[in-house]
Amino acid sequence: MGLKIINYGDISKALELRAGKEESPHLRLVELLDIALTKAIAKEGRFFQIQEEYPDHPPKWLTREMFQNDGPFHRFDPDSLSQDTARIDHIIDWIHGALKDDAAWISDVDGKNRPIKLVQTASLDGAYNRADKAMVAQANRLRDVFGKSDKNFYVQEARGDIKTVKRLDGGARIVQLLTPQALDYETSCISHCIGNGNYDDRIKNLDKFQYYSFRDAQNKAHAT
Repeated sequence: MGLKIINYGDISKALELRAGKEESPHLRLVELLDIALTKAIAKEGRFFQIQEEYPDHPPKWLTREMFQNDGPFHRFDPDSLSQDTARIDHIIDWIHGALKDDAAWISDVDGKNRPIKLVQTASLDGAYNRADKAMVAQANRLRDVFGKSDKNFYVQEARGDIKTVKRLDGGARIVQLLTPQALDYETSCISHCIGNGNYDDRIKNLDKFQYYSFRDAQNKAHAT
């Protein structure tokens, strides 16, 4: 039996806030994140505290008699998500990238227009593992693309994909990433999420977002 949560809606609000860390959150992204994680988070006791006393502002359905006789009741603590922000952001990056790429699974929905892949996600760990698997697959695809030709054909400083900001010993350097192609190349080298599509729009806003790469003398990325 699950927890009796008196502020269940605050889970969705916390996720929306996380998804909306940029100026204009994608409404479908917020909706899909809610589908993927709200019920999963509601199953994990570590995000909740027992409500010891009848709340000052109870939900309409919670009577004082119900509180006394049908407890214990729990309250979701939004601050508790801080321990999982990296994993939640990873899931956001996965879903946002899938939306931008119009991934097939986004359209494979149930009768409530919910992607079946997200409905079947039963836990935060499960959602994170799905996201990680998708990121690895994307990195492998990009690695295959860059491996079929001279990598410098795809990412050129002269074309404005990158800009050298500091030269280091042995031919290494720090470069700023300026195009989606440059982000894709990072992912092909390091297998992280920056080339998944979610970051493509951010690099257009250099006042707020700047991404840099440590490159060796052969122009291979080692850290972003």
